[in-house]
Amino acid sequence: GSMSDNVTVNVAASPPTCSASPSSVSTRQNTTATGNGGSGGYTWSGGELPLATGSGPTFTTNYTTDGSKTITITGGGSNTCPVTVYQPTLVINPPSVSVQVGNTAPLVALYDADGPGGPSGNTAVISSATWSSDNSAIATVNASGVVTGVSAGPTVIIRAAYTDSFGNALSATADITVTALPVLSISLSASPPSPGTAPFSTTLTAEITSYTGN
Repeated sequence: GSMSDNVTVNVAASPPTCSASPSSVSTRQNTTATGNGGSGGYTWSGGELPLATGSGPTFTTNYTTDGSKTITITGGGSNTCPVTVYQPTLVINPPSVSVQVGNTAPLVALYDADGPGGPSGNTAVISSATWSSDNSAIATVNASGVVTGVSAGPTVIIRAAYTDSFGNALSATADITVTALPVLSISLSASPPSPGTAPFSTTLTAEITSYTGN
């Protein structure tokens, strides 16, 4: 007779792969990583919120800080997938303005979901921002970002606050200078000053005696 041996060959499973969507996000914006291959039983790590770790075919997380992040998938090996996180910004345009007493100047609040380093541009969020003045006795601002000069004085800070759809609370400031309205004083003199015989003619001369303002 003959004897046969049974040989068991263990084939190493290829490590799993993962992909994050979206792979570029704002702070606090969710991204979901999806696993593929490997053993199928996945363990995840590398998130910040709401969980630092997780298990299952997908893993949803978001980040409170910007920068280059890495989500790690483990299951029959391990692999990583990158996530780029941008910090949203809010700015006021123009950042400084001078206005005379009684006059107005419009301000615009600009929101950038991925900040100056990201590919997207600014979005005006004028009416959805909350506006305030540090000294309303000198300058006021309404809900539409329009500043009104009240009285001449030191520089006033105007503030805009805005919370984006991801829950990032952002703020921006602008410097407002209120100047007094110009005052012009003029004297008028006649030469000759006294009436003569009719018809009488005289020359009137105007002279600026004082002037303040621009």
